[in-house]
Amino acid sequence: MEDIIDYEAFKNGLVMHYSRIIEEIGKSEKYRDIYVLILQTDLTNTYVSMFWNTESSLDEQIDNYGLDSLSRDEMKFEDAYFAYQEYYDWPDDLDVYIKTIGDYFSAIPDEDNEFFDQAYDRFSTQFISCMIDVLNELKPAIIELKNITNDFICYVTDHDDTEVFQYATRTVPEDVFSRVCIPYLS
Repeated sequence: MEDIIDYEAFKNGLVMHYSRIIEEIGKSEKYRDIYVLILQTDLTNTYVSMFWNTESSLDEQIDNYGLDSLSRDEMKFEDAYFAYQEYYDWPDDLDVYIKTIGDYFSAIPDEDNEFFDQAYDRFSTQFISCMIDVLNELKPAIIELKNITNDFICYVTDHDDTEVFQYATRTVPEDVFSRVCIPYLS
């Protein structure tokens, strides 16, 4: 089975795009205490978005909406409570990859479920791996951020995952994962 897109070229384009966004985040006084940055995929709808949050934004969310049934620690890594998301338009050369993936799956006949499932499984694995590679290549830019907390983490997640840190061990150092993620999972 052939790759749907050139993942290396897609990765390189995403690294360039997100490097610019990280640079802008670093310049803003609004983002003083960033504790998390994620690349969230939606494999079903084939998109990627960058989310991040700050301690002060989390506190504002709690002040404005209360804790409901979740504790502060439980809310901390639920992306629904993240205050910031990439709102920049993707360059056309990145949009073409997403369109190509959508067109590929739309062209598979409905009666060919086995092929669709095999193609989707392969695509899912490759797409997530590509996003992890993107995030790992962004680490030099992320390390340059002066406005992150001591417990800052960055990871990849899929919109439909039930396990928020499913891929985090591939981007979060083991000592930080133990200190930050394990208590969240308990």
